[in-house]
Amino acid sequence: MRYVVHNHFPARTVDAHRGFADVWAQACSIDPLQYLKGLSKLSHVNDIDNHWNGSYSPDNDEIELSKKFHDKPFMQKVQILVHEAGHRGQKFDPKTFERMKSDGLIKLPYFLAMANKEHQEDYKKNGIERKAMADEIFAESYSRFAFGMDMPDALRKFWERRMQQ
Repeated sequence: MRYVVHNHFPARTVDAHRGFADVWAQACSIDPLQYLKGLSKLSHVNDIDNHWNGSYSPDNDEIELSKKFHDKPFMQKVQILVHEAGHRGQKFDPKTFERMKSDGLIKLPYFLAMANKEHQEDYKKNGIERKAMADEIFAESYSRFAFGMDMPDALRKFWERRMQQ
């Protein structure tokens, strides 16, 4: 895995993000299905908006973290990484993702029950497409399961069954 700052400098030369190795190690230790393992690229990018802290790109197997990500509390950074790991799981564990959909777990009430402030505001302005809702339900429920956070019971049971496989 490569960590890139502004797509030019290896992380080990950047003092501003010295604590990132601890965040990464914690995220990897919490990631129940090891979706972060083998990630091709992790990049630091300038903030492009006031909302998003990170994103996963399946085309180049990359997690991009915005500048504001590094201002978050330690465990919030860990949770963001595990959420992005959930997005990566959609690509590398497609059977689980398809199973969630075929089990009828892609429901607007589930999305709204787990959506963060930014997703809630975006939904109120623009609504949400079924594919985006499926992506976010999968990633956020994965993260919440890993952290033992509140989530709809049907989703918790789904992840419990998945962990037993």
